[in-house]
Amino acid sequence: MNLPNLFRHILCLSLHLSLCPAIFGQDASFFRGDLSTPQGSENCNPCVENIIDAVNTLRNHGASLGFHWGANYPKVKGAGTQSHWQGIQRLPMMGLEVPYLVVSSSHRDFALTLDGEVVQLSGPAHFAVVQMGSRANDGRRLRSNRLEFGKLTRDVAPHSSDLIVNAQAITKDYDHPGGMQAIGKYLLVGCDGNINHSRNAALFTLWDMSHPLKPIEVWTDPRWELPQQNANSVGIVRLEGGRYLMVRALSHAKNLEFYILSDNLEESPGSYHDGIPWDHWHYSELQSELRRSDGSFDRDWADLGSVFGDAGYQNTNLITECGTGELYLIATHGRRPESFGGDDFVDLYRVDVPVERPDPNA
Repeated sequence: MNLPNLFRHILCLSLHLSLCPAIFGQDASFFRGDLSTPQGSENCNPCVENIIDAVNTLRNHGASLGFHWGANYPKVKGAGTQSHWQGIQRLPMMGLEVPYLVVSSSHRDFALTLDGEVVQLSGPAHFAVVQMGSRANDGRRLRSNRLEFGKLTRDVAPHSSDLIVNAQAITKDYDHPGGMQAIGKYLLVGCDGNINHSRNAALFTLWDMSHPLKPIEVWTDPRWELPQQNANSVGIVRLEGGRYLMVRALSHAKNLEFYILSDNLEESPGSYHDGIPWDHWHYSELQSELRRSDGSFDRDWADLGSVFGDAGYQNTNLITECGTGELYLIATHGRRPESFGGDDFVDLYRVDVPVERPDPNA
């Protein structure tokens, strides 16, 4: 399996997600991320120095990675209306001998009935645990594992030790997992969609990935479902003081919902959370600090668009900047179709979430 180039083209924006109806620039109190997390923490990700500069220094062309099928992983055809790969994360734990990736996938297919009717079938949502055995787990770039002098990368097979080593079924009730985020030893995954039921809900699961070959689901008693059949992608970050902020992207990431979780990730939000977001945001509210050449503010937001347009954000992760404690959303999307010269993008936004819970009716 060949992973897509995620950084063929980079668009880095220092933008402001205004999550309350206040005027841009108004003095307000916003949540800050935890700055005390050391490298290798089990329940938090370390902060990133100078986030805007860090994104701007990424190379503008990708390194082609691949992996072999294994662990009897279900077939993935790649079509959006059928089975396809969705989110990808690199597990941050430094205690592992080799790096591991986690890649989520949906599983739908078409079948022909005896009456000649074409029907769509749902299969359980999955994520693949991929062992990158040819690479060192030193926290650095993995670089391409498909290089051979005189050959195109598509003609070079990945190393035999780079393969799927665990096929993890997430749930039988939903067939479409979205973008994910790893935080310490945990993995947050949202799932939506199932053509076999019509309940208006999405499922959010947390997994202990300490042992990648044997993931343990954490939020089981009870499981946590939220209203609306959308879990396009999720993100999570630890806040100053110990609580967590979760973001949920809906409607091709045109809408974002933010949830405040307790300081104990092992405790299922289904046991204490009322299911109402702390705040919600629509892309039309985007405010900007970045000016175009004509002097206007750049308020572009990834949109699904037409078949020749941009795909909505597929991964939306939350990170903290060292020193300032400011929160940022780093989001990835692609321009399609690839056969017409598609590009992939990384967009960066500053996220100001008010400490005082906004009036949901305002």
